[in-house]
Amino acid sequence: MLRVLLLAFVTGVATETHSQAAQTSTPQPNRRNASRSRTFIINVKDNAGSPVPNAVAFLGEISAETADSEGVIRIAPRAFLRLPMLVDVQARGFRPRQVLIEGLEQSSIDVYLEKVETGAPGRERTVSVGELSPENQAASQKLQEATVRALESGDNRKAEELLRTALDQNQSSSAIYINLAIAILRQGRTDEAAGFLEKAFQLAPYDRTAAGNLGLMRWVQGRYEECYDLLDRAVTLGFQSPLAHYYLGVLALGRGYYKQAVEELGSLDPNRFRYRDLYLSVAQRGLGKLQLARKTFREFLQRNPVEMLPVAARALPGTAGGS
Repeated sequence: MLRVLLLAFVTGVATETHSQAAQTSTPQPNRRNASRSRTFIINVKDNAGSPVPNAVAFLGEISAETADSEGVIRIAPRAFLRLPMLVDVQARGFRPRQVLIEGLEQSSIDVYLEKVETGAPGRERTVSVGELSPENQAASQKLQEATVRALESGDNRKAEELLRTALDQNQSSSAIYINLAIAILRQGRTDEAAGFLEKAFQLAPYDRTAAGNLGLMRWVQGRYEECYDLLDRAVTLGFQSPLAHYYLGVLALGRGYYKQAVEELGSLDPNRFRYRDLYLSVAQRGLGKLQLARKTFREFLQRNPVEMLPVAARALPGTAGGS
């Protein structure tokens, strides 16, 4: 499997590798939403609009609900349910589909499942026959190995050339688009790289790596609303980039989501992120934890040079130099 690199924009280039298969941590729920207070309805239908009875909605690995004869799945309130919630809908004879329930304002959604072909496959396919041929699989594997070596050695032009060749053979892999974006970004072509990250996200909107990398790109582009939404989704799905947690914490603080900001920023190493304690102290103060906020702020002052003290002191109301 092609390894996917993780963007790290402190220096403007990618510096960490990320393996989807290697991540085993449990996805973290969205902290700002409370558990559901009402029953949520999923109407499962086929592409013709007919109900799919006995479909099953899997809520992570701890619960499942079965549709009635009309294809209606009712998800009752549970203490462990948090939003956004990723639901895997399956039914015999249909391709499974994942849906993301994002907001409390939703009370029901319609999910359409595609029937599995039992005879000869149609002409339109997500993955072409050519992509599945043994020859192309072997060639793709060699390209992937050569690409990883080129990216890790810093030969970004070579990596771009190889990835474009791989893309000609397989246009359904989000991993290829992500790595191609990184190779292009390292050459300073930010807008072009963003386009490939957008394509990767379109192919895999519930993939933590695709969402996370596009979220990091949106930070670089100054598109902070989109950045927050994408990183919030990615972290919920298990994205573990420290930089993503930092940006998400800062953006949550700006929105007044103090609990989320504390959890995101509090998970980070203050020696790596210079202003982590400054932002964290503001969030702690927003939660009414004044004594803890003062302690965190003092730690920030201890870690930073003297010339930063007047600027930092003015940033926090209620501290020396603040209002």
